[in-house]
Amino acid sequence: MAPIGPVSLEQAFARHQAGDIAGAADMYRAFLAANPGHGDAAHLLGVALMQGGDLAAARSMLEQAVAIDATKAAWWNNLALARYYAGDFPAARAAGDRALALDPGNPDVLNNRGLALQKLDQLDAAISDFEAALERQVRDPELFHNYGVALQAAARPKDAMRAFEEALRISGGWPDSHASLGAIYFELGRREDAFEACRKAVALDPFHLGAHECFKTLKWESGQQDQMHDTYRWVCRELPDHPMAHLQYGRCLVTDHWFKQAEPVLRRAIALAPDSAQAHGQLGAALSSLGRHDEALDALARAVELDPEDPEILEIQGEALLHVGRPDAAVAPLQGAHARNPRRSGVLGLLTIAMTEAEDPDVARIVDYDSAVTEMFIDVPDGYADLQAFNVALHAELEARHKALPPPINQTMRGGTQIPDNLFNGPTGTVALVKTGIVKSLRRYIAGLTPDADHPFLRFVNPDFRFTGAWSTILRGAGYDASHIHNEGWLSGVYYVKVPDLPDEVWQTGEGCLQIGAPPDAYVSARNRTRIMVRPEPGKLVLFPSYVWHGVRPFTREDTRHSIAFDVI
Repeated sequence: MAPIGPVSLEQAFARHQAGDIAGAADMYRAFLAANPGHGDAAHLLGVALMQGGDLAAARSMLEQAVAIDATKAAWWNNLALARYYAGDFPAARAAGDRALALDPGNPDVLNNRGLALQKLDQLDAAISDFEAALERQVRDPELFHNYGVALQAAARPKDAMRAFEEALRISGGWPDSHASLGAIYFELGRREDAFEACRKAVALDPFHLGAHECFKTLKWESGQQDQMHDTYRWVCRELPDHPMAHLQYGRCLVTDHWFKQAEPVLRRAIALAPDSAQAHGQLGAALSSLGRHDEALDALARAVELDPEDPEILEIQGEALLHVGRPDAAVAPLQGAHARNPRRSGVLGLLTIAMTEAEDPDVARIVDYDSAVTEMFIDVPDGYADLQAFNVALHAELEARHKALPPPINQTMRGGTQIPDNLFNGPTGTVALVKTGIVKSLRRYIAGLTPDADHPFLRFVNPDFRFTGAWSTILRGAGYDASHIHNEGWLSGVYYVKVPDLPDEVWQTGEGCLQIGAPPDAYVSARNRTRIMVRPEPGKLVLFPSYVWHGVRPFTREDTRHSIAFDVI
């Protein structure tokens, strides 16, 4: 880049307003070099960096701006947004508090703080912020949409429906609101309206992943699995020459394990965009799962050649090498994927398989089974004589909410039923009490961890953790949960509500136990095997890193096992 000569802040701002974000950022930097400590320039550069997607630099610059002048509400508000987009929700809320102290009642600030509060599971406070904002800005569809999302999370579907419908009335049509409304309609029993809402979202934005996935999930839960990809197919028909249409559909088919159907779709994407690394990578994943290993490795080599920095492609390549029995070769791409996406549990899970099979002693640095699993009992909730009495009440409340649905899409549970992963959103009754007990136990556990920037688990120790999912599972008879990891979490756990009363000798066989360490069956070997068996007991809480392989062994007799599983980050 050629050096920029003297520039005024007005010139830089004009470039910014004209939509040249990168050019404006360069001009702001040139101005700051000549005028160090200029608050307005630091703030505007931070905004430009945030708009350009460089969140770390944006946050740093906006923090410099408020350090120069802490009296500007707009600056604090933009800092709150930068922290929110970076996933630091406690810090986003704190910046929102500062902005509101300077500009009480500002609807934009209230909206942004409400978003942070919702992510922190402080739903009542989030709803209060959105309602206060709507009192001052009554025709803002984005505000109504965010309000609806919070109401939906708080288990107030009818209120959420009204908020989404108002957002659509004002906007005239917004894909996000249509997609959210689809999920609400389905919850309220309006299935055809739900499907139509998802179709409307896709018609407005053919690549709206949330709308496609909502439609797919609703069709799955309706028992109409043959129709669950209809919105993807519609986009491919409407945009037959758009590579993204075929790539998005092909990726979905691979995710859903429809590998044979995925191949021609992905080859069409490659024909339209020969240099699409993602299309080659997804084709490699499909071919590997079809057992066509040489073709798969060729496709993945091409994907890596096109984009050697893509962690997803490196992960697929590592897994394909495991499929052909080359764990030594799989280690390098999986380590590369981990370096580029250190939070992804799937990469670490595959890496432990490869390193264990290759007898790499450094695998102990990733997972030490002597310390990876922690067992404890939660405190007895107020109002109950003991955990037994509490668990009886908890089981009765949750069992009434379980419905006979197909197994959750793309999950490993079989032979049971499950309440979806929003169990801890706006909980009431005994669910609120068990959540409180789990939170207390989690705080004690996390307080005892020593952060370590070089450790894949300890580098992310977070005292201000939040739940990314929680679900109730009831397994009956020979029900089981195949070995898996959790990509949505840093720390995962299971709380046992009800287990069969079996003799000790039966438990000692491992029947119905939580098994730790054994990977999926395709990778089980003399080296990759079960390391720990945890006997379930009502009231027991078991915690482990989300990248540790775990599953539930089946019973050989008719009985009931009820647990609550969750992820936190």
